[in-house]
This record gives sequence, structure tokens and C-alpha cells, in this order.
Amino acid sequence: MQISFDHCENVQVSKLQVTAPEDSPNTDGIHITHTQNITLSDCTIGTGDDCISIETGSTNVQATGITCGPGHGISIGSLGDHNSEAYVSDITVDGAELTGTTNGLRIKTWQGGSGNATNINFKNIKMKNVKNPIIIDQQYCDQDEPCKEQTGSTNVQATGISCGPGHGISIGSLGDHNSEAYVSDITVDGAELTGTTNGLRIKTWQSSAVEIKDVTYQSITGTSANEEAIIFDCSKGHPCQGIVLQDIDISMEGDGEAKANCTNAEVTLKGKVKPQCSKNIIQDQPGYVAYI
Repeated sequence: MQISFDHCENVQVSKLQVTAPEDSPNTDGIHITHTQNITLSDCTIGTGDDCISIETGSTNVQATGITCGPGHGISIGSLGDHNSEAYVSDITVDGAELTGTTNGLRIKTWQGGSGNATNINFKNIKMKNVKNPIIIDQQYCDQDEPCKEQTGSTNVQATGISCGPGHGISIGSLGDHNSEAYVSDITVDGAELTGTTNGLRIKTWQSSAVEIKDVTYQSITGTSANEEAIIFDCSKGHPCQGIVLQDIDISMEGDGEAKANCTNAEVTLKGKVKPQCSKNIIQDQPGYVAYI
């Protein structure tokens, strides 16, 4: 990282210019963690990682007049890595231009973490050719291979089993290392267990997530390099709550139509919003939809 504010209070930063090669890893322009009451204004950042990253323990962060690109955009997180607790609140980005970044406005949390990210406001943002203009990712992974495991066991039949000594017959453990686990159609028909520490056991790891709530996107315009301009990939167990999209106008860079993909998110629409999620609407009140 280039500039870091760690365990700071009452900071004012103005007219910084931060640069690093576009292909340089781990070169966050401005990194903020465990910091309260910080204002960034009129800063220009081009880097190989996040232009601004705001991590756990940070509250009352104000950013205005930010120019970002190249880079990974403006990020809240990542939060909750290594099953940790993370808390971020009262973040406002008001006035920013992002050009050619891999993300625009991103909130990223790891599976298995805990805590919350709340009262976050993005407004008056212009984007050009940004790959993921608006994204919430509660399944964040910093490696090429997926962190979550989609494979599992199904249609398993066991008969005439004699067991002992030992730990018995177990389904699991499931969900370790923050993975997803799927097991179905298991039958044990006819078994004798003698002196085992367990009989028939199903064991799963505790599942958790950093909660995301009260996030507002207002007056955000520009173009997306990807078809999916808005992505809300939220946790089934801890859905994103209080998400507001207001006066959003994002189109595809070049031909094609921008789309939105929302999962496990409670969203309120205000004013003109383009694009909008359209599938799996479970509730439709005036201006309010929830996606599962």
C-alpha cells in the first residue's frame, strides 16, 4: 500500500496524488483501518489495487472530490477474514470520478466473519468503462480458485454395517474453512455400533457473515465495461438490508444493455434506476423489492 492511516483520529487529507503501476499488486492508494473522523478531499489516485480501501474499526470517513483510475476502485473491506469480527460505519463518498477501474464502489466481506458494515453512502459518482460499477460481495475471495466448495455427496446407501470401536457414523464435518457444503439422499439401513464415542452424528461448522445494512447509492451515472453493472451477492443467512438505489443511470460501454444481478438483498428504489434487478422478486411494495 502507498499511504496508510492505522489507529488514527481527526485526520484531514487534501490534494494528494498517489500513483503506482496498473499491474502492481497490493498497492492500495489510501488505506484506512481502525481510524475515526477522517476527511479525504480532492485526491487523485491511480494504482494496481484499491484507490481507497476502508477496513475494520473505521468510522466517520468522508471522501469528496476523488479521482480514481487505474485501480480496483473504492472499497469497503475486505472485512471478516480468518473468521474475524469487523465493524465499519458512517462512511460517505460524495463526489468521485472513476475511469477504467476493475471495480467502482465495492463492499467485500469474507464468509465466516462477523460484525457489520452500516450507514454507508455513495453519491454523485461518475464512472467510465468500469467493470463492476456497483458491487456488494459477501462471498469475497482473494484467489483465482473459488473459496467456496460446490461439490458434495449424494445418494449414499449403507447396509449391514458393524462399527466399533471408533467415532461412529458421521455426516460431516460440513462447512469448514468458510466453505459451502451439500449432502443429500443418505440412507443407513441396518447397523450395529458397539462402544463408539458417537452413534449417528451430523456435524457442521458454525456459519456466519459480516452483516451489511443501510447502504445508499445516489446519483451514480456512467458506463460499465461488463454486462452486469450492479451485483449484490449477499449471504442467504445474513441478507443485505436497507439497500437504496436512487437516481442510477449506468449503461454499457459500447453495444449491449447493462443488467443487474441481486441475490439475498432488500432493495429500495427511488427515482429513475437503470438497470434494475428483475428476477426472484419476493416482495413488491411501493419502491421496495427484495431479491433471494
